[in-house]
Amino acid sequence: MTADNNMLIREAQTIQPDMVRVRREIHQIAETGLTTFRTAKVIVRELEAIGIPSEDISLMLEGAGVTALIHGKSHDHCIALRADCDALPIREMTDLPFRAENGNMHACGHDTHVAIVLGAAKLLYDHRDLLETDVKLIFQPAEEVDCGAKLMIKEGVLENPKVDCIVGFHAAVPGDAMPEFPCGSIGYFEDIPVAACVGSFKAVFKGKATHGGMSPHLGIDPIYMAASAVLQVQAVMTREKDPNDPAVLSICQISGGNSFNIVPEEAFIAGTVRTLRKELGEEILKRIGEICEATAAALKGKLEYTSSVGSEVKVDKAMMKQFRLSAAKIVGEEHIYKAVKPIFAGDDFSYFTDILPAVHFNHSQAFEDGTPMYPNHNNRFIVNEEKIWTGAAVAAQFVFDWAEIMTGE
Repeated sequence: MTADNNMLIREAQTIQPDMVRVRREIHQIAETGLTTFRTAKVIVRELEAIGIPSEDISLMLEGAGVTALIHGKSHDHCIALRADCDALPIREMTDLPFRAENGNMHACGHDTHVAIVLGAAKLLYDHRDLLETDVKLIFQPAEEVDCGAKLMIKEGVLENPKVDCIVGFHAAVPGDAMPEFPCGSIGYFEDIPVAACVGSFKAVFKGKATHGGMSPHLGIDPIYMAASAVLQVQAVMTREKDPNDPAVLSICQISGGNSFNIVPEEAFIAGTVRTLRKELGEEILKRIGEICEATAAALKGKLEYTSSVGSEVKVDKAMMKQFRLSAAKIVGEEHIYKAVKPIFAGDDFSYFTDILPAVHFNHSQAFEDGTPMYPNHNNRFIVNEEKIWTGAAVAAQFVFDWAEIMTGE
C-alpha cells in the first residue's frame, strides 16, 4: 500500500517552516565547491533530528558531502534522491535579512534543494513502514564546478547498497532559460535533454616578455595571440557548425600581464561550450584547439590547450511517465507544465544519468506579486519560499510510487 497523497500534503505543509529555517541557515553560510563543510554539518544535524540513525549517515569527500540511507521494507532495490548543496563565488547584493556576508551566494537555488530533500527525507522516514525499497539521500557539493557528482560516484556513493535509479530536480524562476510557471508548480521533461552537455576549455598562449614601449619587436606577444583567437574561434559557430544543431560558445575569461608597459610571457582565454550532443561538443572543442594552435604559431608563439565535455542530463521515459502521475497527486494536473525546449544550463547530475535511469523536474519558486526577480547566477537572485513544501511532497510521492512499481507490489 502506497503513501496517501493527502497525508503527504498535510505533513509537508506542517514541516514547511522547518524547511524554510534550514534553507535560510544554509543560505547565510553559503559555501562553494568542495568546501561545503559547515553546510554538511547542518545537513547531518537535520538528518539526525529526523530520526535517521547516525550509523546510516556518512560524510564523503573529506566532509564536504553527505549521504544517508532510509531502510524500506525490502532491501532488493534502492532509489537515490539527490540535492546539490554548493553556492557560487558571488558577493550577494540582495536585501534579505539572512543574506550571506562571506563573498559567496546561493544564487542558483541549491539551498532550497537541500531543504526540499530534507523535507522529503522526513516524509519518507516517518512512513518507512510503507516504503517498499531503500532510499539513499545524496547531498552533493561542487555542482557549480562540474566535479562533485563524478567524485562522489568515484568514492562509492552509488554502492552499499547499490542504487538502481535516481531523482533530481532544480529550482525554477523566470529569467534566462528557466520556464515561468506559478509558485509550487512542477515542470517536467519529455523527449528532450534536461540540461546541455557542458564543455570547457582553456588556451594558454606562450610568448616572450619584453618592454612594451622600448623594444616590442624583441618580444613575442601572447596578448595579441589571445585577442586574435577570441575573434577566430567564432568561425567554428558561424561557418563550420550546422545551424540546425544547437550550440553555444562563450569566452568568459581573458587574462595576461600585470603591467601597462610589459609584454608578458603568457596570456590565456577560457570559456564554455554548450551542446545537446556530446559528439558536437567534442568537435567544437577540437576545432577551438586547432584554431588557437594555428593562431599561436602564426604569431611565433606556442600553445597549451586543455578541454573537456560532459554528457547531457537524460531522463528515463517510464520514470517520467510515473512522475507526472505522482506529481499530479500533490499539485494537481493544472500545475504541471511540460518543458518545450531544452535548457542550456549544465548540471553534473549528468554523471548520474550516464549510469542510472533518472527522473528530473523543475520546481517553481517564482513570485507572482510583482516582486522583481533575477536570473540564476545573478547577485540579486531570490526565490519564493512560500511553497517549498510541494517539492518535498512531490519527490516523496514519486519515491513511494516508484518503489511499489520496482518491487511489483
